[in-house]
Amino acid sequence: MAIPRGRIVKRKDQLPHWQAGGSAYHIDFNCRPFDLSAGEREIVIEIVRKGDELFFDLLLGCVMPDHVHLLLRPREEVPDHFHDLARIRKGIKGASARLINLRRKRCGPFWQDEGYDRIIRNHAEYGETFTYILNNPVAAGLCASPEDYPFMILARDELRW
Repeated sequence: MAIPRGRIVKRKDQLPHWQAGGSAYHIDFNCRPFDLSAGEREIVIEIVRKGDELFFDLLLGCVMPDHVHLLLRPREEVPDHFHDLARIRKGIKGASARLINLRRKRCGPFWQDEGYDRIIRNHAEYGETFTYILNNPVAAGLCASPEDYPFMILARDELRW
């Protein structure tokens, strides 16, 4: 389902999920009770890159050992109707889970069922979210500065906001 510009679509699983056509979002999702290896984090980055500029415009991403943060804006599917955020998240989670499960020689669910998503309402909130994602590996003690973290996914065009 394409989301029309300016229309708010509300979904309810365990958490409420709202999508407004044309908006940017902070989404994150968690692994089930295990961590991602460096190679598995690279698989997630590869899958995100494949969707970037096709289904969404990536603004920033960070693949942590047990969860993923993405700041993105769904692209237009047809004029003034945008790709569904739920389908974008499902595509990233499904494709990465399949490849990671193959690598681990296992089957079954890999990611937790639901994830978090938030509509970015203004430029200030965009800046706060960008800074939060950028500093997440530093806050977790994985590196001294964001530039040192190898699993950061930077936008191809930094001026997308």
